[in-house]
This record gives sequence, C-alpha cells and structure tokens, in this order.
Amino acid sequence: MRREYNRKKTTLVKTAALFLVLAAAVFFPLAPFPAPNALSAPANSPAERFPAPAETPMILPIVMYHSTHAKKPGKYNVPPAQFETDILYLKEKSCTPINVADLIRYVQTGETVEKPIMITFDDGYMNNYFHIFPILKKHNVKCVMATIGRLTDNNYLKDDKTVNMTWSHLTYEQMKEMNDSGLVEIQNHTYNMHGFGKGLGGRYGLKLKTGESVADYEKAVRADLSKWQNKLQARAGIRPTAVAYPFGSYNKELIRIIKDLGFFAGFTCNEHVNRLTRQSDLFRLGRYNRAYGKSSAEFFKRLGIE
Repeated sequence: MRREYNRKKTTLVKTAALFLVLAAAVFFPLAPFPAPNALSAPANSPAERFPAPAETPMILPIVMYHSTHAKKPGKYNVPPAQFETDILYLKEKSCTPINVADLIRYVQTGETVEKPIMITFDDGYMNNYFHIFPILKKHNVKCVMATIGRLTDNNYLKDDKTVNMTWSHLTYEQMKEMNDSGLVEIQNHTYNMHGFGKGLGGRYGLKLKTGESVADYEKAVRADLSKWQNKLQARAGIRPTAVAYPFGSYNKELIRIIKDLGFFAGFTCNEHVNRLTRQSDLFRLGRYNRAYGKSSAEFFKRLGIE
C-alpha cells in the first residue's frame, strides 16, 4: 500500500516539474545564440592584432605657370629656357607629370604613378603654344592649360590676325592640336569672369558680388562656365573636366555649382602640397606659383622635391 502511494507521489512530482518547465518556456523564452559572424572577436584575435592598413595618400605637388616669353620675366612670366630647366630637374628627380584625367583615374580605380606632379598653365597665352608645346613634345611631358574664352574669341576679331607673344591668346585650332596630342589637357578658366571692377559689374573673379543673391550668383556662374564649355566642344572638340578659379577665389556655393555642372576638380592658388586619397575633395587643389628668379632646385625644394 505504501509502495503504491510512493509511486503515485513520484509521478505527481514529475508531472508538476514538467508543467513548470513548459510554462517557463512560454512566458520566459530563452534568448537565441548570436550567429557565428556576429560574435565579437577575442581580444587577441588576428583581426585586432593586425588591422587593415590605412590607405597611403597620393602626395601631389602642383606647379602654376602663366606666360612664357623672354621679355620682362617676373612673377607671372617665366622664360622658356627656365621652364625646360624645370622639366629636366623633375626628370632627374624621377617625377612623373600627370593631368586631371590621371587624377580622376586614381580616384576611380586607385591607379597611380611614382612621384606624381602636375604642371599647369593659367590664362592660355599663345606663347605657351609656340614656346612650351615644343618642349613638352621633346621630353614627352604632360601638362594642363586653363584657358579664358573671351580672350580666345578676341583673336578672331582682329583683322590683321597679329600674333603678339606678350598678350595674344590661344586659338581654337592651337588648343585642339595640343589637346589631341595627349600631352596638353585644356581646362576651363571661365569665359569672361577673369577680371574685376567695372568691367565685370563689380565682380572679382568667381566671387559673389556685394549684395548679390545666391540665386543670381548661380545663374551668372552657370551661364559663364557653360558658355565656355559649349564653345570649346563645338570649335575644338574639347570638354573640360576642371575649373581653374580666377585669382584662386572660390566659395562653397561655387563648388556646389561646378559639381552640379559635371566638373571633377578645381584649382586654387593656395600654396600647399596636396595629400589625396580616393575619398578626397578635388575642388580645393593647391598650387605653387612659379615665378622667375629662383633656380629649379630652390623652387622645387618648397614642394618637397629635392
């Protein structure tokens, strides 16, 4: 009798325990285990001890030349012989001149060269064609020339078609020839915003005028840059990818506008060496003005090339 009682008691206890387990599962479900890839790495894991290396930046010095004739050398005029001496110095230091297309390729693919440097010319003087283009061909060197539309068009208004090595500017035919060579890349230096004072209604380069609304400023900038883009495309088959800011002046609204117009880069006159990664902003590229006077070694030492 007692044995039967104990057997029933044991069965009752087991049943009650099973009920409690089932109830706990319903009202207090167990937290699921995290997926294997969600687990934190142990403190001494290889991932923590050997993190992925940071991207090595591209160190890019950019030189800014202007006019190139033998008369009255100065801040914005370097004689052709000095330019060639600069090129020979850069070759001796194993530097590789690149252009904006190469810079875009770097951003898109990571492809770069050893010791890159960029050589630029502002304003589009005709003496660049007669003096610099032969040197570029002789040494197989790339460069970038930013041209001003109004000054090019002025060439076609002169009945005598005078070629003056001091003030004449490039023609469409000369720009096309150089651009087609693969050595010269033609870029946009505005159609008619390279100036200041009354001639531009009080504007200084690509700056906002005093009291000008952002909407009016954007309309003026778009019209000017687009005019030169379209003329270069129609007359020379060239579509610039960068803007050289007149006098180096720029602002956040300008950068927004030229990005929207499809440009990839912008050149300032701020003198610093560019440290670029594939995520870098290319619209504030610094350049060093090359003036007459210092030797190649003295000048390029400032750019870290020695």
